[in-house]
Amino acid sequence: MMAWAVVLGGGLGALLRYVVVLHGFSRFPQFSQWGTLVVNLLGCFFMGLIWGVLNLPICESVPDYVKGFVITGFLGAFTTFSAFGLDIVVLFASGKVKVSLLYFFVSNVLGVGLVLLGLTIVQGLRS
Repeated sequence: MMAWAVVLGGGLGALLRYVVVLHGFSRFPQFSQWGTLVVNLLGCFFMGLIWGVLNLPICESVPDYVKGFVITGFLGAFTTFSAFGLDIVVLFASGKVKVSLLYFFVSNVLGVGLVLLGLTIVQGLRS
């Protein structure tokens, strides 16, 4: 049941990302990266909002597959940046301040560096 909930949520999240990023900014191609920024920021806001609501005592009976549909599936496919943001906040809130800061900086610096490395490899193979 959980796997299907994640698959369904992921499909819907990916579709919404496609609509926002590609169609939301299609009239303004010079702002194409803004679509990604908007998706990432919206995803982070809704991740915090939904995570907070799902952790209220009134929501303790919400089935795990609903959480999997919304958090892992929908928001995970809409933007993995929201999951990254949640990881940082949970680490920080659990007292793992140094680990959360390390995770933040390594993910960003190494992530961008690996994008650059991948592009450099492809460019090297093309020439």
